[in-house]
Amino acid sequence: MDTTLQRNTDTSTTEGLKCESRFPLEVTLIEEKCPHDYCVNFNQAKKVFQFGKDRATESLKHFVLDGFVTDHIELNQDISRLYQHVSFFEPNYDVRCKMYKRRLDMLIKIVGEINPQYYLAFTRQLQFEIGETYSDMMDMKVAILSSSGQPPNQHSVKKINLLCYSSIKILWFVPRYTEITREEVSGKI
Repeated sequence: MDTTLQRNTDTSTTEGLKCESRFPLEVTLIEEKCPHDYCVNFNQAKKVFQFGKDRATESLKHFVLDGFVTDHIELNQDISRLYQHVSFFEPNYDVRCKMYKRRLDMLIKIVGEINPQYYLAFTRQLQFEIGETYSDMMDMKVAILSSSGQPPNQHSVKKINLLCYSSIKILWFVPRYTEITREEVSGKI
């Protein structure tokens, strides 16, 4: 007996059998590849990350920005979160910063490609995530600087200040979209 059909009959629902006959999907091969245990170290987290990133990247080939805007944005947000979560397991702050930089590059590219007039909610979400990412990178740079035991050099201070400024600028700008939109709307009435 087919394992998918067996699962549906075990629950003894006719609804499951109707669905199975209309959509005969065999997903056990994919389910077996999908990690289902907790990650406790970087190597385990990296496998889960790579699996998720590969699937999301494959989906992005179909859900292109031109035609599937919301799906494309959400898939990029998923990839961004994958970088965020896998970086938690990375003990080296320099490598973490590089992962966060990849997140930033991806998110900034998407914000530049969408029109905030039509996708205001997504623009706000993405910019808030960008601001948080800048803030997290600043915290990591401060941790790197403080763990080195050396006095801060001019380059490190500039980098930290730039990250702080970028975070404040983006996070201050996100609520301004509401004011701008209200002004535009009231001006048109």
